[in-house]
Amino acid sequence: QPTGRIQGAVVSFTGEQSVGARVLLSGPAAGQSYDQCASGCVAETLAKHRGKRLVSREVLTDSLGRYAFAAVPVGAYTLTVIDPI
Repeated sequence: QPTGRIQGAVVSFTGEQSVGARVLLSGPAAGQSYDQCASGCVAETLAKHRGKRLVSREVLTDSLGRYAFAAVPVGAYTLTVIDPI
């Protein structure tokens, strides 16, 4: 599966680096699916429980407000930042 890197920096509205902010990445990985059903499912149940594999990761920003997520599967993700005021 192809992967990539997502990186950036978090700054406050005053332009200062946000040190120790929590950066959350979440969303479905494209082209990847999972099967919630344990072995022994009938076909109808298996089809009902098939879905996209959700990715969820969290990092803290460094002393310059930088963050990075490595080996992220291809997909559309949401980034959420929680600043430790």
